[in-house]
Amino acid sequence: CSDQKNENNEDKDVFFSKVFGEYDAEMGYSIQPTSDGGYIISGATSSYWATDSLPRRVALPAHGVTDAIIAKIDRYGDPEWIKTYGGEQYESAFNAKQTNDGGYFFAGYNSSIGAGLYDFWLVKLNNQGTIAWQKTYGTANADIGFYGDITSDGGFILTGYTVPENRTDKDIWLIKTDGEGNELWSKTFGDSMSQTGTFLQVTDDSGFIVIGETIGSSTQTDIILIKTDNIGIEEWRQVIAEPGSDVPYAIKQTNNGYIMIATTTSMG
Repeated sequence: CSDQKNENNEDKDVFFSKVFGEYDAEMGYSIQPTSDGGYIISGATSSYWATDSLPRRVALPAHGVTDAIIAKIDRYGDPEWIKTYGGEQYESAFNAKQTNDGGYFFAGYNSSIGAGLYDFWLVKLNNQGTIAWQKTYGTANADIGFYGDITSDGGFILTGYTVPENRTDKDIWLIKTDGEGNELWSKTFGDSMSQTGTFLQVTDDSGFIVIGETIGSSTQTDIILIKTDNIGIEEWRQVIAEPGSDVPYAIKQTNNGYIMIATTTSMG
């Protein structure tokens, strides 16, 4: 970890800037605030973080090709702990959040354990980053989890994609679990094109809004939104199709609808 000092007067609003990385490559995918004023960061690493006898954080070759990495930092950006999770293959943590018990969870994918090439991966951590339990969800094909959230009943909701049997295109997959990660139900949403769920939010009516990418007839990437009730039954869907490629990143419910952030090559 290194500090980035700002000496440009135009950057006085920057409270801190930190760089995390050691032996090889580290990729950060999400950051969320925690109740103590700090933050929890999730990502992937091809370095393995360990602690020597001094103790100092040192980086060694990763357990597998890539591992999930979770970093807890304080309000000043200084690490409280950094831990990696994974087996001998590919693992990644695309998002992490604090849970009601003061611990954390992260969602991503795992190819070292589970049923298929890749599986959805849900991991519950205590407040020091030690695994309390972990679950995988998948078929014999590739299933990639991109985002997870906590539901009002204390369970979890996950989205990503699954590749159906004897097909090569992707369907959006929505999985609901209880508070211990046991699957309660799952739903797929798809058609003749490929769709991927990349982000979701629990809505005010206890349903879910899922956003993602769909491949249009011109092979450009379009945005898809799917609203479901609390048991995953589709209520409506909307495809935003523009001439270029459009990629959504996040959505938030507002008083009279939703606001979404995305990138586009269709304008500008």
